[in-house]
Amino acid sequence: MTEKRYTCAHADCLPASDRPIIFFPTWSALQNHTRTVHPPMCTHSSCNGRIFSNAGNLRAHLKLHAQRDEEGQLNAALAPSKEGGKEDQPPKKRRRGGEYGRDWKCSVENCEKDFKSNKALTVHHNVTHLGKRDHICAHVDCGAFFGYKHLLQRHITRAHSKPAEESAHDVDSAPVMSLDIATITGVAYSARAEKLLKETKVFCCPFPHLGDHKIKFIVVSAEDDTEIILDETTTTEPTSDVAGLIGPNCQYVFSRGYDLRRHLRAVHKLDTAKESVDRWVKKLKDSTQRN
Repeated sequence: MTEKRYTCAHADCLPASDRPIIFFPTWSALQNHTRTVHPPMCTHSSCNGRIFSNAGNLRAHLKLHAQRDEEGQLNAALAPSKEGGKEDQPPKKRRRGGEYGRDWKCSVENCEKDFKSNKALTVHHNVTHLGKRDHICAHVDCGAFFGYKHLLQRHITRAHSKPAEESAHDVDSAPVMSLDIATITGVAYSARAEKLLKETKVFCCPFPHLGDHKIKFIVVSAEDDTEIILDETTTTEPTSDVAGLIGPNCQYVFSRGYDLRRHLRAVHKLDTAKESVDRWVKKLKDSTQRN
């Protein structure tokens, strides 16, 4: 009796006039039969019977098909008619990954970027709005750094790759990229920043000493929500605890005033005046050029 405890419910195994019902003595035997004879398979014509390792992966894949079909229907409905005189316009560029599922939107003002995962949003925020450049070239005397790994890989290919006939003899001598502790902890970024500062290519974030550089900013007090404005006309500089300028010296470096303003707002919660920051940056660059 136990030998007929389980039966396969797949359509290809259902009993018919020319096919008897198939039984399995154990649940494991039935599962093994299902994985072997009836693996998860996409029935979409463009996939040509593509097989997946489990049903969950197949469901995620079928969801992509559904999204593409919905997107195609939407594009067809929004397509300009010939009567409107827009038939000569170039087609709208398709976004990588499609338009559906972009539920993670950037909260920075005037930034309209949206993403399909929280991880992608976090990377965008760190690179675009905080100015982080954690991917550093490990080649000797280079040290270029990038916000995205693919930009670093492209840089290595273009700047450091050798012709095929030369690289065949120098494979062992080429520097090897490694995720050492310096790169993981940010020490490599600090070393690179110190080198650039010595070469006067970049400048360091002035936080918390904005008053010393007469940079205009607005900060909201955590206690009474009153705004305090510090500018060039201020005769007495507010103390750090009053103005909210509390914390160690910021170690981030920048080459543009725009990036510095974005960083001050996102990290230090300070709204700085564009004219004031640009004036300070220009003064720094002029002084380094004279020296």
